[in-house]
Amino acid sequence: MKLLTCCAFLVVAMPALAQRRVVETGSAYRAAPRLRLVETSRWCQSVDAPGCDFKNISEAIATEDGGLLVADYRGPIRRFDRSGAFTRELSRKGAGPGEYRYVHSLQTAGNQVAWYDPVLRRVTRILLASGQPGEATAVNLPIAIAGFHLISGGDLVAFEVPAAAVPGDTVTAVFRTVTRAGSSKVLATVRHPSAYVAGSPVPMAPPLFSPNTVEDVGWNGDIAHSTALRYDISVFPSAGSAWRLKVDIPGRPVLPAERDSAIAEEVRSSEVRNVADLPPHTQERIRRARAAFPQIETLRVVRDGTVWIRPTSARGATVARWDVFSREGRRIGFVELPLSATIKDGTDRWILASVLQEDDVPTVVRYDVLR
Repeated sequence: MKLLTCCAFLVVAMPALAQRRVVETGSAYRAAPRLRLVETSRWCQSVDAPGCDFKNISEAIATEDGGLLVADYRGPIRRFDRSGAFTRELSRKGAGPGEYRYVHSLQTAGNQVAWYDPVLRRVTRILLASGQPGEATAVNLPIAIAGFHLISGGDLVAFEVPAAAVPGDTVTAVFRTVTRAGSSKVLATVRHPSAYVAGSPVPMAPPLFSPNTVEDVGWNGDIAHSTALRYDISVFPSAGSAWRLKVDIPGRPVLPAERDSAIAEEVRSSEVRNVADLPPHTQERIRRARAAFPQIETLRVVRDGTVWIRPTSARGATVARWDVFSREGRRIGFVELPLSATIKDGTDRWILASVLQEDDVPTVVRYDVLR
């Protein structure tokens, strides 16, 4: 094994077929280069603008002409030009050819738009210019999945997390292709806590302050995964060797006021008077509440394989930090975005982010990334 040391940033080369270890110390994390974001376009600055009456924005992707495709999970799918003007609505609600019930993993492929519909259980394609229906492919996903993603070529990648003897136990999970031909291929294997008990189709709620599933698959099949309790992420590029990133940063403890607030929300949402009236499984969630927040909130693998990682923000933070690593595991730098921002599309040179404005009105912003 060969050890390379550069300042406080370490890359450890592991044997063939194993993950390379990429280790960053706390001092290197704090000294990472800041990347500058320059806003170049903004769509739907007003909810009253034509085509902008979105309740939420789950999908947003850039088109080759500098425009935008944007969709809610329940629809509609709308197209905007580079000036910000609404041009047309693509498809419509329904179960017919080219229609949708839900829109997941929206992407473009040549002159077509494609997405997966988990209700209709199919990959739907329509022509970008006209909205006319294209090919539709029936795809049935397995039941025990924690995520699914449409990748170039029309295949789906499912993140399968099997049941465990006890909820929260760590199991062997896989990222597996689910193809139109019905064949399957395992792309990556990871360790992940299970939300299911053997024999039950209903996921069990995790303890308070547990992380959500943190994983993503880019358009070209690049995979990133973390259990999120620690800043520890496994990356499986579609080309090249796998690597594992560990960043040495301190955890953020849950303060008594934060715990009390979370418990009060459980009581309020359950419409009961006090903790003693909560269902047993909710009381168990509270009893097993974690003492620290997860170190990772979310991550995003964009279309060129660049990995954008959002660590958990400090209490009282006004902006969110996003760390940026290349597909190969090289630190590019970090940026700061509004706390409400979620990255939807991009590369290492630009990103699209959905951002909540005043009154929780969503807008989509394109930024150039300058080094």
